[in-house]
Amino acid sequence: VSTQSTGPPDPHSPMNCAAVVLIVALVSSVQSYASMMRSYRCDEALHSGMVLMSYPAEASALRTLLVTSADSGKRIECGGEYTPGERLLVTLSEPPAGTSYAEHAIDVRGNARFSSGGCELRRGLGEWRVANDAGAVDAPPVELLTFTAGGAIDLVAGWQRTMGAVKITPHCRLRGVGDPVTQAPLPSPIPQAKDDL
Repeated sequence: VSTQSTGPPDPHSPMNCAAVVLIVALVSSVQSYASMMRSYRCDEALHSGMVLMSYPAEASALRTLLVTSADSGKRIECGGEYTPGERLLVTLSEPPAGTSYAEHAIDVRGNARFSSGGCELRRGLGEWRVANDAGAVDAPPVELLTFTAGGAIDLVAGWQRTMGAVKITPHCRLRGVGDPVTQAPLPSPIPQAKDDL
């Protein structure tokens, strides 16, 4: 004859208390990509191979940086020129079809800073999500970039849908009107973009 109880488990038993403590510890240790990038490795630009969220980041051309002048509304292509003193709006293209949620960090190097974000305003942070069953999208706010001086600036972004490797966008360099074209080395390796998921 079994002497084990067939009633509901005792919530105060040592085994159940240990399980609750373990679950709380695991949940509290999870940090989103965007919040981690607010203060993580601020001394270097994002690049492929950098270990982020426990995996080496991977180059990908699935999303690209989009830069527009806030003053004229004109799109500025990577490799192009901006007018020193103008304000730029920076965002990412939409994630691949079927994505319901993605976080990102956009990194800037040179004489420019974002209006908000982390790493002493060198990183703009945001998220993209499908807001409801009808497919409406909550897009991230467009980041406002202002300049402390002229010269070349370098932009790159990292983004992640859920778990797994962070994807690094193609690198984007802009230079001020009249600045000499330079082949100076970039602050971090430029990822060779590949179209993988």
